[in-house]
Amino acid sequence: MTKHTIKIRKDGVIEWLAPSPIPFPILSQSKIRYSEIIPRNPVKRALFRLLRLCFGETGRVSEWTRGWRCVWHAEILLGPHKGETMESGLRGVLLEFERERWFKPCLCLDQS
Repeated sequence: MTKHTIKIRKDGVIEWLAPSPIPFPILSQSKIRYSEIIPRNPVKRALFRLLRLCFGETGRVSEWTRGWRCVWHAEILLGPHKGETMESGLRGVLLEFERERWFKPCLCLDQS
């Protein structure tokens, strides 16, 4: 069984890192990219983006690109950690970096 962690904001919006933890259709859903993990090499990066544009972010091609042996670059695109970056030859290390940044605000209690 897959475990999911979700955030419920004060305005009632539910946030999560993909895939959706909710097993039924959601009437109003928007997808916003929290971070981006892409190859650092400009040629591989261009090919990566072209393949994602043509084939999407799920399926065999996207799985294949995730397995590329290269230096990966991660950047947080939203929230209090926006602009933080990290590079690694192991994509899994960057996924953990992303998760840590996403969960970090949850560790702080609202003192208002």
